Amino acid sequence: MYQSLELPLPGAGKFNGPLLIYGGSTATGSLAIQYAIHSGCQVVTTCSPRNFPFVKALGAEEAFDYNDPQCAKKIRDYTKDGLTKVFDCISEGQSPKICSEAIGSKGGVVSYLLFAKHEREDVVNKHTLAYTITGEGFKFGPQEWKARPEDYEFAKK
Repeated sequence: MYQSLELPLPGAGKFNGPLLIYGGSTATGSLAIQYAIHSGCQVVTTCSPRNFPFVKALGAEEAFDYNDPQCAKKIRDYTKDGLTKVFDCISEGQSPKICSEAIGSKGGVVSYLLFAKHEREDVVNKHTLAYTITGEGFKFGPQEWKARPEDYEFAKK
């Protein structure tokens, strides 16, 4: 989330604006909410309505039902067309569509945990794979990944 979305690390400044964490009640999403709060983000998230109290207790300002056909529009309205950064902890099904459509009219970036694509050309598609922080090459399914020293160095921060 910090590397791909270029958010300030906790204690290193404040991000001025909303951040959507899609899948806020997942293990990764719940951690992301807490980290984002420490970076000064205005966190909005998606989850099932039964998890709204949970994500709000973690610090999310507002939660939206990902099954609502108007989910993206409601997020865009809530953020006053100012959303530019999204961290998608689901990265499949309708999440790429909802995430990209929630981003404001000036465009932005979505960082996916899995390989995912969206249709908006003014929204940058990024992919995060935590295994690259080890500084060593690895195999993920049939694909081989080379060592990424820059990810290792960033992770040490």
